Order: sequence, then structure tokens, then C-alpha cells
Amino acid sequence: MAVWIIRAGRMGENEEFALNEGVYGIGFVHKHSVADFPDYEAFRDYLHRQSEGLSLQQVASQASQLWHFANDMQIGEMIVLPRKRLKVVAIGKIAGDYVWKDSRGLCV
Repeated sequence: MAVWIIRAGRMGENEEFALNEGVYGIGFVHKHSVADFPDYEAFRDYLHRQSEGLSLQQVASQASQLWHFANDMQIGEMIVLPRKRLKVVAIGKIAGDYVWKDSRGLCV
């Protein structure tokens, strides 16, 4: 079983939302869900076309994180959220599948 380390914003700004709602999200403000793409390469290429000023390497890093989030994290696996402002970690289990919430630009 995998254990995933997750974050909730650079400064922990989304930690309370994640913990209160029982979700983990990735900000991804684009017009398409990761699930709309047949493979990683098609998704990476789409992001590269949409991301002005980023190198292919930077886009590949972002695409890889999003692709793993949508395709590799499995129900029942553990997630660990190191809290930014507290000296504790939150631990949970993945309880549902990837869902695209386009109105908020989040994958949860």
C-alpha cells in the first residue's frame, strides 16, 4: 500500500478546508479534467500549450503531480498532511475516486 504526502497550499492556506470537508484538492484552473486525456503525454502537451512562460521541464513536473493525483492514488491508501502552522501531521485514508470540480478549478 502506498502512503502519499500531500500539501494544502504553500503556506497551509487550504488545510482547514481540506480537514473540515474531508477532501484534498489540487488547484488546477484549466478547462479540462485530467481524465479527459488518454495518456500522460497528451496531458503534459496540453498543459505546455496552456502555460505561458513555463519550460517543458516545469510543465512536466506539474503534469506529473496532477497525473499521479488523478490516476495513481487509490481508495484505501494513506495520506499524510504535514501541517504548516502546527507541529503535527494529519493522517487519513483515500475514500473516493478522483473528481473534477471545474467550477472551482479543483481536483478533489
